[in-house]
Amino acid sequence: MKEEYLVFQKPPQFIINTYKFGYETDNPSFKYLRHRILGEKDGGSIQETFYTLNLENARRFFEENLLNYYQEYGIDEIEKMFKKVTQNLMFNLHEIHDDFDVFVAFETMNNRGKKLSNLELLKNRLIYLTTLYDDGELKADDQKVLREKINDAWKEVFYQLGRNKQKPLSDDDFLTAHWIMYFQYTRQKGDDYMFLT
Repeated sequence: MKEEYLVFQKPPQFIINTYKFGYETDNPSFKYLRHRILGEKDGGSIQETFYTLNLENARRFFEENLLNYYQEYGIDEIEKMFKKVTQNLMFNLHEIHDDFDVFVAFETMNNRGKKLSNLELLKNRLIYLTTLYDDGELKADDQKVLREKINDAWKEVFYQLGRNKQKPLSDDDFLTAHWIMYFQYTRQKGDDYMFLT
């Protein structure tokens, strides 16, 4: 079972590194995590996005806090913490069956303290809507292509949002700006929008 979510590597020094990956290989965060965060060699060109910026900020957070903890308590306490993390940390593997609504699972599992942005929820909703087509309306291959287009569009959006590391753009601000540009406020009743063609 461990092979499903752990990769084992044995370098020349005979130290075993264990990594838990949560990204598909076509996701920019996959290469960023392995090469920029975990320090593996030969990363090639690595695309930075809004999500990779989050990974970088998390790495910096842990580095600073571990350094402060080391300065206050010493190496013995760091070793105890390392042992707890590497030997006592447990993961729950949730297998989603075909009859379960994976989109509800996505929102539930990803909304554990830090609220999902409206942009992330919108992506999930759009992919969910692709499942509502009848077999006659949209073939399985077309459904897959449509989902890939949605995923590709979101990759580009998050790439653009994270381009400026000093001032990353807010995904919800982006969604609001897109809404304003795509729909025109008609001012007829004060709360309606008109679709622009």
